Amino acid sequence: MTVVNVVKHIIEHCGALQTDEQVLVLYDNSTRAVASVFLQYLGGINANYNSFELTRTDTHGVEPPAKVAEEMKRSDLILCLTYYSLAHTQARMDATNGKSRFLSMPEYSLPLLEDPALMTDYTSRLPVVEAMTQALTIGKELYIETEMGTRLTLDIQGRNGNCCPGFVNQRLRLGSPPDIESNIAPNETCTEGKLVIDGSITHPLIGKLNDPVELIISKGKITSFHCKNKEVSKTLELIFANVKSDKAYYLAEVGVGLNKDAVLCGNMLVDEGSYGSLHFGFGSNYTIQGNNKVSFHLDFVMTKANMYIDQIMVIKEGEVLI
Repeated sequence: MTVVNVVKHIIEHCGALQTDEQVLVLYDNSTRAVASVFLQYLGGINANYNSFELTRTDTHGVEPPAKVAEEMKRSDLILCLTYYSLAHTQARMDATNGKSRFLSMPEYSLPLLEDPALMTDYTSRLPVVEAMTQALTIGKELYIETEMGTRLTLDIQGRNGNCCPGFVNQRLRLGSPPDIESNIAPNETCTEGKLVIDGSITHPLIGKLNDPVELIISKGKITSFHCKNKEVSKTLELIFANVKSDKAYYLAEVGVGLNKDAVLCGNMLVDEGSYGSLHFGFGSNYTIQGNNKVSFHLDFVMTKANMYIDQIMVIKEGEVLI
């Protein structure tokens, strides 16, 4: 496995790039090195491409400049290598509602290009992703529990699941390799219970956890954070407070990781895609069929959970039963 082979796999297998299509590469001042590998590959195959270097933002979900948003809508395939994700932005949604296919690749780096999770056969996982998505779509209630103390009830009635198999085509416009997942935006004010997060928190100040983080959720909203490591608790409080919006505290997404080659490591897309894991996104969800709009989205990754849809177990201690 070489870096060139990985980049080819991402562009041609995940991105489904066709001759004469227009490619747009987005990156920022912190991801120049990894972006250069993609740009070199595109140049080597004589692809039609354009690129923009953006200013690195402080969080996921911040809108790009207007001229970039317009260029996104004109592009067939967008390779987004900014450190923070643009997936939860109006600009991305406008582009993919048009003709664009969007590969969201936040936190990419040269070392990540050596992770075997990136070389998985994404299309072969589509049936299980579609099956989980269908189960979420027809479901009314989610219940999640773990041995560490998670007891969480979520209302998903009337919400559609989202199929995110890690590759894009004319039907599936958003992908984030190596993340293969199915997710849903629960009804924002109905989630009740306790979350005990043991995997990772996808923020550069935290990452993979040594001590679990406990969140109490009432009427869909985080009311408290607790961790034995007080620095983690303080960091979380500051991250959310800096958004300066109560909308940041609402549980916006529940996702199921379905990439069998992904192993929890502290990288956002690897962790969220790791097989049988669950992740809980807080903040924005209006781009995934929810109603909460805020320039913020942060995911918390959990392992070895039991998940029930309408009292039917679909995940048992991290093993997917569908």
